[in-house]
Amino acid sequence: MAAVDQHMHLLNKPQKFLQMKTYTLHVRMVSSIALACLGMGTTTLVSAQGSGTVGVSQAPAVLASTTPAKSPNPSQDARVVKAVSWDNSIDPQVNAMMEKAQASLLGQQLANAQITEQEAQLTKALRDQGYLIGQVVVSAADRAAFYQTGDLRLSIFLGKIGQIVVKNTSAVNSDWVQVVVDQNLCPNGVGNDCVLTKTNFERMTQLLYDTVGLQTGGLEFSSQGMPVGQTQLTVTTLSKEAQIKGAVGADNQGFSSTGQYRLATSLSANNLLGVGDVLGINLNVSNQGSVSGAIDLSGPLAANGLRWQGSVSRSQFSLPSYNNTSGFGNALSLGVAYPLLRGLDQNWTAGLNAVVVATSSETGGVSTANKTLQSGQLTVDGNSGDRSILLGQNTWFFRSALTVGQVMDDANSLSSPYYEAVGGYTKLAFQGVGKIILSDAHSIYSVINIRGQAANTNLDAYERMMIGGYSGLRAYSVEQGSINQGTISSLELRKAFNTEYGQFVPVIFADYLNGWVTHGPDIGWQAATGYSNLNLTNHIVASDAGIGLDWNYFNKYSLSASWAKRLPMSPAGTYGNGNSQFWFVAQVRF
Repeated sequence: MAAVDQHMHLLNKPQKFLQMKTYTLHVRMVSSIALACLGMGTTTLVSAQGSGTVGVSQAPAVLASTTPAKSPNPSQDARVVKAVSWDNSIDPQVNAMMEKAQASLLGQQLANAQITEQEAQLTKALRDQGYLIGQVVVSAADRAAFYQTGDLRLSIFLGKIGQIVVKNTSAVNSDWVQVVVDQNLCPNGVGNDCVLTKTNFERMTQLLYDTVGLQTGGLEFSSQGMPVGQTQLTVTTLSKEAQIKGAVGADNQGFSSTGQYRLATSLSANNLLGVGDVLGINLNVSNQGSVSGAIDLSGPLAANGLRWQGSVSRSQFSLPSYNNTSGFGNALSLGVAYPLLRGLDQNWTAGLNAVVVATSSETGGVSTANKTLQSGQLTVDGNSGDRSILLGQNTWFFRSALTVGQVMDDANSLSSPYYEAVGGYTKLAFQGVGKIILSDAHSIYSVINIRGQAANTNLDAYERMMIGGYSGLRAYSVEQGSINQGTISSLELRKAFNTEYGQFVPVIFADYLNGWVTHGPDIGWQAATGYSNLNLTNHIVASDAGIGLDWNYFNKYSLSASWAKRLPMSPAGTYGNGNSQFWFVAQVRF
């Protein structure tokens, strides 16, 4: 569930603490265009350097030639509307909007001021349908005809892009920027086939932002030299971030068998091999020399957001049944990901991966129990969109992964009825995180985190869900064990304090586990899996509560510390302190 976890730090950012800078343009663009289109001339949407504001100078005269400044006869008396007609719309929703307007207009008496008011109201309704620079007008000739006959004719201009110009000053190839803009804003080409819609516009701006090393610096709409109903769009793009970034840190999230305390380093780089590629390296080394981590690499396959992705990783998993025993998995993953929906208010991405994992366990330095897991994985990721995330509003993240695979063991081809199955398996894992603002004025909010999985058989230890640890029941150690299926839920209450020394966020939390150790237990499964408590039930229910503190110094230094204690009626911990645990994570970014 790393795709959800990587966004967790964003939940600690209330609106007034965000350092949004020029990215404010990225969030406010659509609403700015709608406001700008009420005027005439040329619209320039630019990001003031370092201020994070959007300036709008005059607005596009996309349809200026069709709208008179005043009635052809200002003294003309009001006329009763006898009939209403319109043209230029092939959208059923727009036609339904116009039919509703027709019903309300028939029989009304309209003078010049009322006609102008109707134009404004219908134009707003058209833009609410997603046509950002659309306009409904009554031309000078049609106004004159209305005063003579009572027949009101409305002209609908959906707002078309007649030409696209890209001005790129970033290190990203300009041809690539042009392709991203053209294919997502005007997939059928500019001119009469390119109507500017909210959906296409947001997808284009978001995919530009997704191109690492690139950000939108400004958008300019101009009708000069364009046919009536069309506009020229000029897109300016700038460099966004450093090509190479990194961090170092420390935590106590390791296993006692291989070293509880770990030093961590991470490095990210972009545009090293080609446009939009991203390289990520994460490495952990424990105080006993155990190494874990991952190397991730991805890049674009097409301008529509389709990306290839690959990963090589080494991770440790829980084997609670045996003393001084560690489980390791070396994994290779290759696949693709595609943004099904990319917008300011909602994002959904689907991924398809092929995964091969070689697992082993080590007891006293001797490697045993080698296995191979081969699987196909379908993932779906979603979130509430960049607007809510960056503005510190109510926010949600979701990820699900359906894994279908098989486990192979050369030494033993028989399935264990107790713990780990050899052969085919299917697992569905999910995680959902939600942030709810309780008091915006006092920066108080809650975070709900629910993660779980279900399976059709006893899973290999690599595929099981750990009970304890910083990402599980925080009152239990990482060596507490794992469950085959079930859920872990967390509820947190947070309050942010913003000071000159950084942001401090005290936390009160509770965790709750409801799960099953094995898929189908048999008599004596406890002893067969190494549990010393022969009365242990397969169905485990446990909970804890605790306190914590997060500190972030303007995204350069961060520290998170928490202490949790198990609640009554919960089983005692198997390893370490059986009643409580303390966790910390410290990091320095550069």
